[in-house]
Amino acid sequence: MREGEIIALGCNDIDFENRILHITKSARYTKDFNAEGEAIVRSMKITIPKTLSSVRDIEYPGTFEDLWKQAKIQNSKNKLEAGSSFDNKYNLAFTNEIGEVLSSGRGLLQSLIYLIGHFMQPGIPL
Repeated sequence: MREGEIIALGCNDIDFENRILHITKSARYTKDFNAEGEAIVRSMKITIPKTLSSVRDIEYPGTFEDLWKQAKIQNSKNKLEAGSSFDNKYNLAFTNEIGEVLSSGRGLLQSLIYLIGHFMQPGIPL
């Protein structure tokens, strides 16, 4: 799996019964511009994947069950703590403290990318 696919993984993309991830979206940085056409900020957006072949289903190992459960628990805790500031508008599995898309470079995200990416390689037993 690619970094953007992990970031964009939604709760509805995880089939717990069959241990399948439905890869249907990706996250990528985009530039926002002002009226003069100058780049003013970079932001993370959830989009469709670049190619049709990127839309796919992937089996995941049973050892990931706890990862999904912990993410759901953490999102619930964050929602309680942040109150009305929490906005997980994409229903993402992994968010920051206020429900926004995780940004690249964060320690948690780097760990997720390593874990998921490593175990989703062809030839790694499930």
